[in-house]
Amino acid sequence: MPYKDIENHKRTDALARQKSNKKTRAMCILLLGGKCVKCGFSDARALCIDHINGGGGGERKLFGGNYYNSVLKKIKLGNCDYQILCANCNAIKKIEAVEQKNKKYFDAG
Repeated sequence: MPYKDIENHKRTDALARQKSNKKTRAMCILLLGGKCVKCGFSDARALCIDHINGGGGGERKLFGGNYYNSVLKKIKLGNCDYQILCANCNAIKKIEAVEQKNKKYFDAG
């Protein structure tokens, strides 16, 4: 297969994966209520699938490109470890978690 054909195939394959991931992500968001559980924001472009008890980074690394498929399967099986947060509420949650984690150092004085 000539180099140019390989590159075209890679591009086509990547675009197909992106389209599939967007579809699967949209389905996850829909099944989780379609809006931020904290503030009600509903523009899907700024919605995040949040791990209620943390650990999302590790799960993303574990499943890589199949992350949304993994989440979708778990949601369909009744897993309640996920929620939808808008980007702002998700950022606030992360900041509060770090502050809570470091609280013992601030209270020591």
